[in-house]
Amino acid sequence: IFEQNVAPGGLLRYGIPAYRLPRQILEQEIENIIASYNIKLECNQKIETTALNEMKKEFDLVIAAPGLSQSSMPQAWQKQAKVIGALEILAAISRKELIPGQTFAIIGGGNAALDAARSLQRLGKDVKIIYRRTIAEMPAYDDEIKDALKEGLPVQTETVVDKLVTNGDGLQLSLHRSRNVAGRIETGDFLETITTDYLITAIGQESDASLADCDPDLLKAGDFAHGAASVAEALASGRKAAERALRKLNPALATTTEEDIPKPPPIAYEQLHLNYYKKKPAIKIPQLKEKDRADNFSEVNLSLSLDELASEASRCFHCGSCTSCGICWFFCPDVAIAIDYESDKNSSQILFDYDHCKGCGQCAEVCPRGVIEMEEDL
Repeated sequence: IFEQNVAPGGLLRYGIPAYRLPRQILEQEIENIIASYNIKLECNQKIETTALNEMKKEFDLVIAAPGLSQSSMPQAWQKQAKVIGALEILAAISRKELIPGQTFAIIGGGNAALDAARSLQRLGKDVKIIYRRTIAEMPAYDDEIKDALKEGLPVQTETVVDKLVTNGDGLQLSLHRSRNVAGRIETGDFLETITTDYLITAIGQESDASLADCDPDLLKAGDFAHGAASVAEALASGRKAAERALRKLNPALATTTEEDIPKPPPIAYEQLHLNYYKKKPAIKIPQLKEKDRADNFSEVNLSLSLDELASEASRCFHCGSCTSCGICWFFCPDVAIAIDYESDKNSSQILFDYDHCKGCGQCAEVCPRGVIEMEEDL
């Protein structure tokens, strides 16, 4: 693995604050992977397009997963020294660099905007988020929005920055009311002029420009392959890239492709029949009190006890998976269903006697998890 930073982790280390992802957990997860698979890791290795092409000659396969490591920036602001991307400020905070300035205005309503704002607040900075739509329309996770507001983060909604002018050591921002015209945000009436030391942009992410012209047939993974998404989606993308690599390296695996593997359709809520079970409410995850997290990066969401974890795990309904609950057997009017408790599989198996089944569909109707489907017999 070639990593351009001094330590591995990418966005997990340099883009997600420690109060959301504690560093000791991240370190342990990375160490488990590196040690378990005897991976050779080389940090401080920035790979550009020319080097990437040379690597393809040295290695059988190369997978590129550099992520979207740069903040998008309006062209007119790119040369402004006092305008910084959210990812860049988060990386600087993660590296424990000294952050100059006291007042910060942040444009955006996604997770990066909230992460930058809440991190700067923890460093004692005066921060305000400026967002062009309403709070209800912010793309950040709902829990993150609620936590940010509980921490007292000021959010000025339905507002856009029309102009910015360098004013001594800071910036003068011209704020205007935003107008929604056929789904597009346009600049409306003038509101006010504010002065800030720095303007942080959190309006999108992009890949390193040096990799823009890389081989289109190169195996890609993570945000670099599919655009900005969740950590879980990036991990899944890495697994898929590994599967594609294995198929290329082993012809025996080339008989099946990712598209050949049948994927069951997702189970809709309407397909679940929850009336057969007693409702069990979720356990609310305890949180660090606002006053105890104001000036530090301690984890906000605290741990559950082992008993609480077991209780939460027991609430899983296994949507779309048969658990041999026996409800279909109980309701079958033709005694055409049996449960094989002697099955050599990990769990007992439901058996259907199609000779006696009349196709009434009762089993499919009552299945709590949407497992049984009826098809017309042509």
